[in-house]
Amino acid sequence: MRIAKDFGYSVAEEDIKTKDLLDADEAFLTNTAAGIIPISRIGSKKIFERNKENRVKILRDKYINIITGKDLKYQEWLSYVRI
Repeated sequence: MRIAKDFGYSVAEEDIKTKDLLDADEAFLTNTAAGIIPISRIGSKKIFERNKENRVKILRDKYINIITGKDLKYQEWLSYVRI
C-alpha cells in the first residue's frame, strides 16, 4: 500500500463484492514470498488491461527493485544476513 501511495495512487483497504472485482481494469495478489502477481483471469472472465499505464507492472517492477536493494528509499524493509 505504501508503494502505491508513493506513486500517488488512491489506496483503500475494504471488502469488495465479486462484481467490483470483475469490473476491475487490473487486479493483483501480493504476499511476501511471491511479491506482486497480476491476475489475468477470474473464473472464465479475462481481466483486461484497459489502460496503458499498467499499474500492476509499475508496482511489481518497483517491488523487485526494493527487494533487490536497488531502491534505498525502502531500505528499512530489508534484512541482511552476514555470513
